[in-house]
Formats: sequence, structure tokens, C-alpha cells
Amino acid sequence: MIVRLFRARARSGQEEAYDEFLRRRTAPFLRSQPGCLEVRVARGSPGGGEGQFLVLTVWDSLDHLKAAAGPAWDVPIIDPEESPFVESTEVAHFEEP
Repeated sequence: MIVRLFRARARSGQEEAYDEFLRRRTAPFLRSQPGCLEVRVARGSPGGGEGQFLVLTVWDSLDHLKAAAGPAWDVPIIDPEESPFVESTEVAHFEEP
């Protein structure tokens, strides 16, 4: 299994809109992809995490992740409609035996 952690920081004043975008568009899209076993969207907690978002996905194989994400699967992927909300992103992948 492959665990993908996508982290983003929302632009100031765009936190609520970005949260809604992730929950209404990104998460349902990811859940619909073959091989996607789990999707979780989390928002940074008060006291230092404000404006931060995490999208955790679990994939049954690297092949399914690559099929869903495309050739640039190992870098943060930003939907063009998402970019107005986002200040910065990063992504990391982990293998679970």
C-alpha cells in the first residue's frame, strides 16, 4: 500500500473556501479513483496550525496512484480551480507493507 500525504497552506482569507473545495471536490474525486482505499481531509488545529491542510490518501498500489495522478505523481498536484486558494504545497509518499 502507498500512503500519500499532501500538505497545503491556504492563502490568508481563503481558508474557508479552500476547506470547502477540498471536501466537496477533491475528496470525492479521489474516492472515485480505482485503487483508492481511503481519503481524509484535515485542517490545522488552533495554536499554530491555522491555514494548513492535509489530504491523506491510501492506495492499494503505486500503479493505481500513478494512474490517478499521472506522470507527475510524485509532486504536489494542484487543480487549476484550486490555485487561487493555495499559497504553498508539499507531498510525501510512504510504503506500508
